Amino acid sequence: MIFWTTVLTFMIGLMITMLFPRSDRVDIEELPVSESFVASFAAQHQFARDYSDQISFTLPYINPVSGTDKPSGDAAHFHIFKDEFDIETGYMPDIMPFQLSHETFPKNGSYTSAIVCMDGIDKTITSGETETKVYGNVVSCQTSAQTFKYILTYGALFPPNSIQHNLYKRRLDTTAKENEIQRNHILWEKALAKRTKGDPDCGYIDLENNLPYIFSVDGQKRRIPYNLYKVFSDNSYFPAENEYDYQPVFCITPVNSPYVTEGLIYHFDSIMNNKTEAGAPIHSDSKDGWIDIISQSEINFTGTSASTNWNPNEDVPLAFMGDIYLDLPISTSAKEIKSEFTFSFVVNFDQYDQEDSIVSKAPLFSTDTSSYPYVLAMYDKGKLTVTLYKGQDLPIGEVSATIPYNITSISYVVGSRFHHLFVNGTKADTETFANDIYFDGLSANTLHIATATNTSNKLNADMYNIKIYNRALNQDEIKHNLKTEKKRYNF
Repeated sequence: MIFWTTVLTFMIGLMITMLFPRSDRVDIEELPVSESFVASFAAQHQFARDYSDQISFTLPYINPVSGTDKPSGDAAHFHIFKDEFDIETGYMPDIMPFQLSHETFPKNGSYTSAIVCMDGIDKTITSGETETKVYGNVVSCQTSAQTFKYILTYGALFPPNSIQHNLYKRRLDTTAKENEIQRNHILWEKALAKRTKGDPDCGYIDLENNLPYIFSVDGQKRRIPYNLYKVFSDNSYFPAENEYDYQPVFCITPVNSPYVTEGLIYHFDSIMNNKTEAGAPIHSDSKDGWIDIISQSEINFTGTSASTNWNPNEDVPLAFMGDIYLDLPISTSAKEIKSEFTFSFVVNFDQYDQEDSIVSKAPLFSTDTSSYPYVLAMYDKGKLTVTLYKGQDLPIGEVSATIPYNITSISYVVGSRFHHLFVNGTKADTETFANDIYFDGLSANTLHIATATNTSNKLNADMYNIKIYNRALNQDEIKHNLKTEKKRYNF
């Protein structure tokens, strides 16, 4: 019985073998193998997109990072993801694909991720019967001119002359070698399209009617900035017509600005509370200050245990533990608060318990109560109340809201005739000042975070983010910031 079972098994196996090549062999055998070669490239671009959300708002304020090949011209503005970005941050994956490069123009089976900033979009201006094309320029991300950002991952997935593993855009059918090129081209394009779930951001770059597009295997195409294309074409990064052994692939994705930056004069972020010598933002669990991202200067805490208050349990938030606070100048020319302002916080208040020794009533922020007008925000047993004072015991107005006992986004917005209190993007309370009252600005020189001059109580809370604006943000801007905060701090 065992003998005949063995013989039958052998014959069935032989018959199955004779059936190959099957019509679905590409899908069940070759395509999965091809996907394994493009997997790290697709994963790197997804990581680069996620990482760009973390760092793109710091780009105008940190040192530029160009490729190890020291490019010139517009290529020198490329913000290459280099080694210093993974120092102590924990954002870079523990196991990185070995093909990742820090060169601006990688060719030898490697690829690069970078952020590129532009000062505008390509457009056509019509005047009468005359049409003029205007192209956005590649600019330094440190300049105020930068308006649009793109995250790029690009390179040759395999070294030149690796016909069996490369990606080709040309479909030729005249010789055996060219037939192999054509077959592999289709195979690798399908693998990339499948791995990126048909994302039109990924493919190869070519011109059509003298305009640059990124093309995918299914015929989709998307315009890319002309001067971005020119950086690569001017540096001979695209193959000549008779070159069949090299074809770079690209993933190019627009990057949205994660935070509203107009009027932003202070920005503290607990994920990036420190910086390297090269200017790259990092996190440090032991700090006696907080880096202001706007000025790239450190503002020290005041208190008795300032150097140990980065929350040891969660690693990220600063723990205001009743004995430290921040003092921020708000009267200098670059950091001045006038008749409009927005104070925004991502904070987690300690839950009040009658049996705990935690002080229930404590300030979130305030200005000097001896100078009028002043502002005072007091938190008490799950409720935040913000009062604007015209003079001692003479309030201009008051808004309040119940705050949940978890990570919460809070924004206090003041204009000449109103003030609003937003909680997680919703206007929780609002008030219009009386007809004869116009708020014309705070008179204080300092904004106190977690303390006030008229009380000995200090705040107990975990602080994730602080943003101070010298203008009144609208609700859409508040929600835009909230969307970023939810993603960054996972609430």
